[in-house]
Amino acid sequence: MNSPKTFRLRGLVLSVLLAGLLSGCTGSDGGERESASPAPSAEADGRTASASASEPAAPPVPARSVDATELALGDCFSNPPADEEQAQLTEVDVFPCDQPHEQEVYALTTLPAGEFPGEDAVDTEAQEFCSAEFEGYVGQAFGSSELEAAYIVPSLESWQYADDREIVCTVLGPMGEPSSESFRDADR
Repeated sequence: MNSPKTFRLRGLVLSVLLAGLLSGCTGSDGGERESASPAPSAEADGRTASASASEPAAPPVPARSVDATELALGDCFSNPPADEEQAQLTEVDVFPCDQPHEQEVYALTTLPAGEFPGEDAVDTEAQEFCSAEFEGYVGQAFGSSELEAAYIVPSLESWQYADDREIVCTVLGPMGEPSSESFRDADR
């Protein structure tokens, strides 16, 4: 049985992320980021951008169901319920980022072992970490970006029964709109 993680939607995150930015809270995990090089365009190498009628479009790759504790940097996935400020989730559907998806993982960190520090402490750590990492992935600071952010944190249950210590930071399109491209280096 999978233990649920807690998913906090952007409405809760935004006010605290902005407060953190205004108070000068910054930081970095010191790790190097992969940088994505843009693929050469079809026009640049002499091909046309539109597919010919004889070439059928590639069928979409089916989503793969992934335990929420197994999300990785750059994973694009569908939203958990969007009508709640906080939801418990155990699995998400991961898609290639060139297919419609709602969120993309832009940073991860692990909390230290020990007793569960409480929801407020976990939220504070997630908000500070995620706001500091946003610009390095997206290309703009959170406060000036049109994109939105959320995070997934351990619940008391996942902490106790699944040894879950991971904070997962996610980026979403404006107003949670689905995207068919990666948000990495989107600079918007």
